[in-house]
Amino acid sequence: PTQLSMWAKCQLQYWHRYIMGIKRPPGVSAVLGRAVDTSVTDNLNAKIASGGAPLAFDDAPRRARDSVYSSWRDEPPVIDPSDKIQTSGECADVAANLAGLHYAKVAPDITPIGTQVKRSYEPDGYDFTVSGVLDVLEEGRVRDTKTSGKKPDDEAADRGSYADQLTMYGLMEGAPALQLDYLVNVQKP
Repeated sequence: PTQLSMWAKCQLQYWHRYIMGIKRPPGVSAVLGRAVDTSVTDNLNAKIASGGAPLAFDDAPRRARDSVYSSWRDEPPVIDPSDKIQTSGECADVAANLAGLHYAKVAPDITPIGTQVKRSYEPDGYDFTVSGVLDVLEEGRVRDTKTSGKKPDDEAADRGSYADQLTMYGLMEGAPALQLDYLVNVQKP
């Protein structure tokens, strides 16, 4: 889904990234999103392994914070002067807050049967396979966790890369329900 979205947006960008292998360092928002995703995945994997018990509350924010520092050290992000977050400490604090929010408000309603599940789909009549990784798989539902600096509008899932992503997830899994869980970094997350 990511490659298809990039191809539709700019074939030259796709060529540089996926054909030539030229990779741009991540932005701060990507580091933040991956850190929160790490915490969410670890927490839901704990629920799967234990039959329903999540991580200890302090573990969820700690794992997000640790992920930020690790990513920042291994591959420092590109920091734009307009980014609200300018330092690893600020990013780690936001990641910890959003991971804690997911732990307290979202994760209790999730009964996961898999996380980071690899799936593929071979469209009839085409000579390629669409592959992807589903963040969270529940019985009859695929969930994807998003972090954002502002509240999405009610139709965010119906356009752009989110619509492409959800469409591909639906094709790959055949799930009747697709859900985006938005964690929004505002004054009160």
